[in-house]
Amino acid sequence: MVVTLQVIGYKNSGKTTVITAFIRELTRRHISVSVIKHSSHEIELDVAGTDTAQFTAAGAASTV
Repeated sequence: MVVTLQVIGYKNSGKTTVITAFIRELTRRHISVSVIKHSSHEIELDVAGTDTAQFTAAGAASTV
C-alpha cells in the first residue's frame, strides 16, 4: 500500500522540521520513505543545508 502525505505551509513555518521528524520515525520503523519536492524555484538536490539534503540525511530512500 502506498500512502501519500502532502505538507504545505508558509516559508519558515517548520515544514522541513516536521518532514524530517516524520522520515526519521518511519525509517526507525523500517518503513521506506521517498520525498517529492515541488517548487516554483530551481531545486538543488545534493547541496548541504538544503531541504532535500536534510530529507536524505533523515533517511529518505529517495528525494526527487
